[in-house]
Order: sequence, then structure tokens, then C-alpha cells
Amino acid sequence: MFKFRLASIMRLKEYKEQLCRDEVAKCLQLYNLEVHREIALKEQLIHLEKEIEQCQEGEIDVPVLMRQQSYRSFIKTSIIEQKQLVAFRQNQLDLAKQKMIEAMKDKKVLQKLREKKYQEFLYEQDKKEQALQDELANRK
Repeated sequence: MFKFRLASIMRLKEYKEQLCRDEVAKCLQLYNLEVHREIALKEQLIHLEKEIEQCQEGEIDVPVLMRQQSYRSFIKTSIIEQKQLVAFRQNQLDLAKQKMIEAMKDKKVLQKLREKKYQEFLYEQDKKEQALQDELANRK
């Protein structure tokens, strides 16, 4: 019966890979959330600029126009902050992907070693079986 001596380490590497996959999924979800927020802010800015253009046609209500300009400045600042947050989330995602790739490589090394040991085991089994058959043939 074949037993791989490093089976417990291999299970640990598989567990680590799964944790890394979960981390990548979480980072991707957060990244997508921040990208959607940035898109929503940009759409809000476009809508506000259209309102400002409409306010400037006809009679101009200065307090309303000032509030809208102030709000526009706030949205622009929010967009800049959101872009920084998106870049931060992108960086986190890239780091998580790198960790996952490393974990996958570690697991793959152990899998290849296990396969090699299994092939050696099969070869030894074949040799033992052949020796047994030869001995039986010699006894007859």
C-alpha cells in the first residue's frame, strides 16, 4: 500500500491555497464594489452638471447655483478619493493573487513529488511481483 510521507504537508498546502483563493475572491468583491461606487459618483457628477446648466438658463437663482457648485466640488473630491481607494483595492487584489500563485506552486511541487514517489512505488511493486513470479517458475 502506497503512503506518501508528506501527505499532511500536502493537505496543509492545499488548505493554504484554498485560503488564498478565498482571499482573492474577497479582494475582488471589494475591488468591484469600489469601482461601482466610482462609476456612481461619476454619473452623479454628470447629472449635477446638467442641472447646473439648466439653472444657468433663464433666471439665475444664486443661492441654488452656489449650493450646486459646492456640491460639485464635493463630488469631484469624492471621485479623487474613490480613485485612490480603487487603486488601493487593486493593489490588495494583486498581492492576494501573488500569494495564491505562490501557494499553487507550493502545492504543485508536492503533487509532482507525490506522483514521482507513486511511480517509484509502482516500479518497486512490479519488481517484487516479477521476482515472486520468477521464484514460483523456478520452483516448478
